Amino acid sequence: MHALRILHCHGLPAESLHTLYKAVVVAKLTHATPARWGFTAVEDRHQIDGLLRRGVRAGLYDGTQHHRLYMMLTTNCVLYNEQHVLHPLLS
Repeated sequence: MHALRILHCHGLPAESLHTLYKAVVVAKLTHATPARWGFTAVEDRHQIDGLLRRGVRAGLYDGTQHHRLYMMLTTNCVLYNEQHVLHPLLS
């Protein structure tokens, strides 16, 4: 986030900042996340969510995309875990 602020201060256009945020931050956070989401602790999920919310507050990321991403992660956790209570309802 600090590097993005510095790039903004040096005149990088807002559209490029959005692209950079999605290409670097969101891509790193979501890389293989559906596979390991069930193994994360609640604190880890709050940290991931907090980082994405900071991006929303900074205007770097769309809030609807954040909600959609969070729903995708939690739904995939249910879909690929046959022991989950909701698995029979979604498969």
